[in-house]
Amino acid sequence: MDILRALVLGIVQGLTEFLPVSSSGHLVIFQQLILPFDDSSYELLFGVTVHFGTLLAVVMFFFNDIKRLFISFFSKLRNPSAIPEAFQSDMYFRISIYILVSTLITGVVGLSFKDRVESFFSSPGLVAGCLIITGILLIIAERFTKQSKTLDSFRLKDALLLGIFQSIALLPGISRSGMTISVAIMLGFIQKDAARYSFLLAVPVICGAFLLEIIYCITFGFSVTWVAPLSVGLVSAAVSGVIAIKLILLVLRKKKLYVFSIYCWALAGLLLLLLNK
Repeated sequence: MDILRALVLGIVQGLTEFLPVSSSGHLVIFQQLILPFDDSSYELLFGVTVHFGTLLAVVMFFFNDIKRLFISFFSKLRNPSAIPEAFQSDMYFRISIYILVSTLITGVVGLSFKDRVESFFSSPGLVAGCLIITGILLIIAERFTKQSKTLDSFRLKDALLLGIFQSIALLPGISRSGMTISVAIMLGFIQKDAARYSFLLAVPVICGAFLLEIIYCITFGFSVTWVAPLSVGLVSAAVSGVIAIKLILLVLRKKKLYVFSIYCWALAGLLLLLLNK
């Protein structure tokens, strides 16, 4: 794999992981129709690498929030008798529990339907349909103007709903960030905190995907010729991921989510044209 291809795919992964346009859908398009891999073992390892790059992006951007979540969660676990009170008084401890609940739902669904979901990644036509659905969801969320709830108002029912809807985003073409941000906005959360929960929720999701992929990669060999393109993919995914987070927060502030709806529909149309050639 050449450096240029690694750079392009790393940027695609980093941007689309956090913009509401579906990273999995874009990777299906690029890897199957535009820049296909010759070596399946390398393809999997490259996926692991760029996923780690996007993990670095969200950790860098939300470092203080993530640090406080970890400190609050593990400090409270050392004193179980204080957990009920901490759950009421400590927002970060409460949010850490809710993130675990949302992640658990997605993890159970993902593992239960793993083979079925993986089969969808060979279907660009399905990706096109899911991109259309993503665009519709963003338009619906854009029309919700009565957001007043902050992260401190988050409750168990919100975590359960976001876990369920995040599970739907396992389908290639359904954006995880688009799904969770849109649903959180519909639940009444202000755009900034809807995005904040979505990105914090991305940490365990990306970690889980990364661990599953790296375990599978251990069965393959490794070539030293992969070091340079993997490094380029890692760095480009991390840098473009940070840019994507800043961009989506800006778009949410200006209430311009419809821009991504147009993009999703245009991409779906282009994909359908390519498939019908």
